[in-house]
Amino acid sequence: MRDRESVRAAFTTAEERLGEVTALANVAGIGLFVPFPELTDEQWDRTFAVNTRGTFLSCQEFLRRRAGRPGAIVNVASIAARLGMDMLADYGPSKAAVIELTHAVARAGAVTGVRANAVMPGLIWTDMWRKTSEWLLESDPAYAGSTPEKIFAGFVDALVPMKRPQTTDDIAAIVSFLMSEQAVNITGQTIAVDGGVVMT
Repeated sequence: MRDRESVRAAFTTAEERLGEVTALANVAGIGLFVPFPELTDEQWDRTFAVNTRGTFLSCQEFLRRRAGRPGAIVNVASIAARLGMDMLADYGPSKAAVIELTHAVARAGAVTGVRANAVMPGLIWTDMWRKTSEWLLESDPAYAGSTPEKIFAGFVDALVPMKRPQTTDDIAAIVSFLMSEQAVNITGQTIAVDGGVVMT
């Protein structure tokens, strides 16, 4: 995702195997809890390289290859883009940049019918959350005797008004909708799928 030639190669492979690429979902992302004073230059740069630069490169490649034909882009951001979390001081801003990039792509593609929208997932039990929960278990005495799953459940209980975590199926459903003809007049929007954590 960080390398332009790799992104181009991925598109070429997709076209060779599947034919014309009419839709793009940018779902790659990295992030890890770290206290703000301990955030390193290297982590900051790597997070932005994958989350923001990678999204930029693939959106640009998609628009170039569509060459005036309609299509749909969905960029996966995060509720962290709106929460100002000090433990995610690299991740949140990188995803906020993805949202603003989505606005720019929506305007660039509007004339030819390429739509671009962003989705902000909430709390999903992914490898990223598992690693974060394991780190909290090891580094914060307040979590002594707990488990990664219980730590995650505690975040869900504290943050999500609907009191349930989100699932990959929840996100897939909204991505599928935004790529479909049902969303033909929706572009430049950001939709939270988070059980009510961020209400706009």
